[in-house]
Amino acid sequence: MRTGLLIFFLFSITPSSAQYYDSLLQVSYSLSEQGKYQASQEILEKVRAALPENLNVYIQSSYNLLHLGNVDDAGGYISTGLQIDPTNYSLYLNGALYFAAKGNTASSHAYLIESLKVFPVKGFSMKDAIEGIRAVGVDIQQGDAFNTLAQWYEQQQKFTVERYPSLDEINATFSQNIEKNPSELIVKAHAYANRFASMNWHEMVLAVYGQAALWLRSYGYLSQALEMAQTGYSHYYKNGYRENAFQASFLLYQLMESYQTIGNYERVIQHVEELTTVATKVNLHVYDILGLVAASAAYQGLGKPDEAKYMAGLTVQFAQKYGFGYALVRGYNAAFINAFYQEGLEPKEVVNYGELAQQYAFTYHFDDL
Repeated sequence: MRTGLLIFFLFSITPSSAQYYDSLLQVSYSLSEQGKYQASQEILEKVRAALPENLNVYIQSSYNLLHLGNVDDAGGYISTGLQIDPTNYSLYLNGALYFAAKGNTASSHAYLIESLKVFPVKGFSMKDAIEGIRAVGVDIQQGDAFNTLAQWYEQQQKFTVERYPSLDEINATFSQNIEKNPSELIVKAHAYANRFASMNWHEMVLAVYGQAALWLRSYGYLSQALEMAQTGYSHYYKNGYRENAFQASFLLYQLMESYQTIGNYERVIQHVEELTTVATKVNLHVYDILGLVAASAAYQGLGKPDEAKYMAGLTVQFAQKYGFGYALVRGYNAAFINAFYQEGLEPKEVVNYGELAQQYAFTYHFDDL
C-alpha cells in the first residue's frame, strides 16, 4: 500500500534521467490502480535494475505482490525497504498485511501500531488504509480475517501513540529550509537527530545527518554539508548502527562525497575501506559501490592512475554482480576517463571503454550522465 509518490534520489542523477524513471513509476502506479499488478511489477523491476535504492520500488512492489498473493516475495521487498527508510508508513502497513497473510496476528498488530506513529499528516486517511486492507484480503481470499484486521486498526486511532518524525517529514522540512535559510536546516537536523538519539535509534541519527549533508551539498553549501556528515560520523563512531548497516553506508558515502567536493582526496581514500567493510553487512549494495567510484576519482585527483583504474574496475565488477545500472555507467565512465592517463594503452582499448560507457548509458537511460 502506498500513500503517494515520493521521488527523492539519494545521489545525484541528471534531470532527464530522473524524469524518465519518474515517468516509469507513474505508469506502474497507474497499472496498479487498474488492478494490473503483474504489468506494474515488470516496470518496477526496470527501475530497480538501474536504481536499486529507490524506495518507491519497494513500496509499490510489496503492494503489487500482496495483491498477487506472492506473500513471501512481498516480505523481502518490505524488509529491504525498511532498511532504506525505517520510518516509512506504507511499508509498515504492507508489513502488517504480510504478517496477517502469514497468520501472525501479533506481528501484524505490532506493525500497525508502528504505522500509527508515522501516520501521514496529509494526503492519506484512515479510510484509505481500511479500504486497502480489505482489498488485499479479497484478492488473497482472506476477506473475513482482513475485515477483522481493518476494524481493529480503525479502533486503534482512539488511543494515543507517541509520534516520531518520518524521513518523508524530515526531507520535506529540509526542502523548505534549504533555499530560505540553510542554517535553520542545520538546527532542524540536530533537533531530529537528538530525538532519535533519545530513542537509542542510532541508525536514524545517521540517516538524518546523511540527508542533511546531501541537501546542503546539492545546493552548494559545501562546508555545512561536511559539518553534518562529520557530526553523523562522530555519532556512528561512538554508537554504531544497530542492525541497519545500510544507513551507516549511506552516511559514510555522504562523508566521502563531502570531502570529494572540497578536494580532500586523502580523506576520501581513508574512508573507502571502512565503507566497504560496513557494506558486508548490507543486503542492498548501493553506497559501497558508489564509494568505489568516489575512490577512483580521488585517486585520479591524487595523480595515481593505476589505483584509479583498479577502483573503476571494482565498480564495474560489483555493479554487474549486484545489478546496479547507474553505478555500472559511472564505473565505465571512470575507466574511460582514467584510460587517458594510462601509459601504454592502445587507442582501441581507450575507445572500447568509451563505447561500453555509452552502451550501458543508453541501456539504462543515463545517456546524458
